[in-house]
Amino acid sequence: MPVQMTIIGLGQIGASIGLGLAPHSAEMRRVGHDKSLESSRQAEKLGAVDEVRINLPSAVETADIVVLAVPFDQVEENLKLIAPDLRADSVVLATAPLQRAALAWAAALLPSYSHYVGFVPALSPRYLLSSDAGIGGARADLFKKGLFAIANNPGAPAGAVQLATDLAGMLGAEYLFMDALEIDSQMGALHLLPQLLAAALASQTIQQPGWQEGRKLASRPYAWSVQNTATMESAQALAAAGVQNRENMLRSLDMLASQLSQIRAWIETTDQPRLAAYLQAAAGSQAAWWKERTAGDWSFDELGSQAPLPKSSDWLTSLFGLRPRSKKQ
Repeated sequence: MPVQMTIIGLGQIGASIGLGLAPHSAEMRRVGHDKSLESSRQAEKLGAVDEVRINLPSAVETADIVVLAVPFDQVEENLKLIAPDLRADSVVLATAPLQRAALAWAAALLPSYSHYVGFVPALSPRYLLSSDAGIGGARADLFKKGLFAIANNPGAPAGAVQLATDLAGMLGAEYLFMDALEIDSQMGALHLLPQLLAAALASQTIQQPGWQEGRKLASRPYAWSVQNTATMESAQALAAAGVQNRENMLRSLDMLASQLSQIRAWIETTDQPRLAAYLQAAAGSQAAWWKERTAGDWSFDELGSQAPLPKSSDWLTSLFGLRPRSKKQ
């Protein structure tokens, strides 16, 4: 009997997970659910799922694995909705960019006979500059040579964590164990802050009196800087994540303000040499990171994905023994 994976949220992340697992469809049945019927049908047409179930309880009651790939502001609500219908020993993997709150919600809402693991993706270097979003941006190789941060959950059994690491490997990615606090700190600075910065720059420039002329002159540097506003999460999801991650975001915003204040001081004092040195150092640091990130080879770091990737048959057998289970055992 095939293992069932239910993917809730068929946007770019959820649909790409389904597409990436298509080669294993003989051993795994991929069920999809999205509150948008159009996205659900499109995911089925793309081959991201084998079946769409409009009814959420029906989608999860027979699932061995539930992938929760919804916007951050919908995580708590969806955990609450799926909790009554989860079966025994089912594993819930959530791709939420913040894990401290998600872990707390899971602990409070999910039944004790199910297991929660944070599963935060970093995309393939091939798509770092892509502006595609939503299900239109779904790709089978979206995570290839990428990475999944797996949130350390003291309550999760080893088998559930092993499932997350094996799944990362099946998607062509490496994995890294991280504390939920560290994930929130890093995602605040590297995921949320750039989106807020893009929104701030767009707002500051477009609302100025000179925008009528300025919009005609805006070129590549401006377009690159504000393009995050086109691909960023919904305003509701981004606002919820910013407020929920308040401490980390305030620290990141203060550090950014300090950098901008220093740049302002050099310009005010006409200290061109120091400003030039600062800009050159920043460009060098960015170039070094870009080379590492596009290579996608972190084998020199102490990542946990150096063992040979499991065969899907071995993985599925060790996961549940391919045996059906009742909702509660």
